[in-house]
Amino acid sequence: MKVKINNKVYTNKKTLVSDLTVIRNNCEVDKEPDKVLLDILTPCPFYSNVNKFLITVNPEKPDSKMIVRYDTNGNQMKYQASLTDAVDYLWTGVVPCKPIFRKAVIDSIHEFRETHDPDRCGLCNKEFTDDEKSDNNQIHVDHIIYFDQIVTDFIRDNNINEKTFGLLVDSEKEPVKQKFKEYHDSFKDNLRYTHKTCNLKRPKWVACEF
Repeated sequence: MKVKINNKVYTNKKTLVSDLTVIRNNCEVDKEPDKVLLDILTPCPFYSNVNKFLITVNPEKPDSKMIVRYDTNGNQMKYQASLTDAVDYLWTGVVPCKPIFRKAVIDSIHEFRETHDPDRCGLCNKEFTDDEKSDNNQIHVDHIIYFDQIVTDFIRDNNINEKTFGLLVDSEKEPVKQKFKEYHDSFKDNLRYTHKTCNLKRPKWVACEF
């Protein structure tokens, strides 16, 4: 995909992020002097009707930049995003939030590994070799009911806006992540060991609407 801004065509997201940082680094951006930034960001729903930005250091990730948007009264608005989030939206039209839910259940996955010894693959039913058992990279922890399905149902049932949830600061995400962990863990006996190769060959879950 290509994005054209001020007669410059971008085909690389990293380059666009770099140029944005150069355009305004830790400076307030008003509409007239920096139309370039507005042209880039206003297609994103979380930057619509914005009059002022501040590109600054992300306090939760000091090695990265983030954008803070302000309302017409100069008050900081709710959503904060990294430059990469904004550029990803231009390419894909959505800010993915599935990785956030993956992180929310990482302790559950670790607990499964600590309390269950790998015996045989849940997909091909072959016993794991000693070499495979000694290498976690060869054995996956897999969800019997697809993780994507669990996430999709949770998002639907809790009316979560996927396009904006990923942009919340961590403190705002935390209650939702905890609720998701509880929902995820309510699926008893839904985890199993599989060969890495078997898991990667497993058909992807696809949501169907009737």
